[in-house]
Amino acid sequence: MSEGRFARGFSLIEVMVALAILAAVAGGALAFTSQTTRLAASVREQSFAAALADNVLVERVITSLPLEEGVETIDRDFAGVAWRVAVTTTNVGTGGLVRIDVAVTKAGAAQVLAAGSTLRRPG
Repeated sequence: MSEGRFARGFSLIEVMVALAILAAVAGGALAFTSQTTRLAASVREQSFAAALADNVLVERVITSLPLEEGVETIDRDFAGVAWRVAVTTTNVGTGGLVRIDVAVTKAGAAQVLAAGSTLRRPG
């Protein structure tokens, strides 16, 4: 039997269309994976910032030293990252309570990644 006019197989156009569809699907999957990786890194940063904020608040609450009113900036290394912690201490005026506010940013950045507040009795 000789191959004639009706040979079996795919034409060049059909192969090119299939490759174009495959490339589009692969590109979409790559973009999705890249976005998911960036999101995971962002959530990781926010989780570490929240843990650091909690740690600083606990340190301020359990300390026996008197708290001075004002703003203090602390540079800390935590989880392999350089952080800047702003601690604002304010006298509430009721019952001698002191309010402690903490805001955590990455060192050199302005965006606050985590914040927290608590009240403490003096002494």
